Amino acid sequence: MFRRTAFSFLLVLPLAAVSADTEPQAMADYRHQVFEGLAKHMKASAMIVKGKVDASADLPNHARAMHETAKTVHGLFPDGTGPDAVTTEAKAEIWTKRDEFNKAADALVMATLEFAETAEAGDSKATAAAFGAVGKTCGGCHDAFRKPEEKKP
Repeated sequence: MFRRTAFSFLLVLPLAAVSADTEPQAMADYRHQVFEGLAKHMKASAMIVKGKVDASADLPNHARAMHETAKTVHGLFPDGTGPDAVTTEAKAEIWTKRDEFNKAADALVMATLEFAETAEAGDSKATAAAFGAVGKTCGGCHDAFRKPEEKKP
């Protein structure tokens, strides 16, 4: 338990240090990279859950990484880093509907926690269901708070 708590603290500490004196565009770029990392863990997890690769021993690590990352989401959107100030895929609603955004971020934290717990327990059926719930949580937030991705030619 101490290791998990210490690890969580170490993940949050750099975020606090980064956001204190960071330029708005740098913060938006950092935020983008954090979400890219989350997406990579999601994609790797999908490959395992769907049986495309035999790496089930790795699944708890991906799930924990997703949960630890989800816990940082609230701090990734400080005032002054919205679309009125920087280049970002984030919609203005994150700042204008902060309570709704916070609920969506909380839902991601809870869904990734459930996914991590089921992955660690090794129950493949429960893990697949929890993974699906994470996907729905991600999609719900994207719909409300992220600009649609531009289609590449």
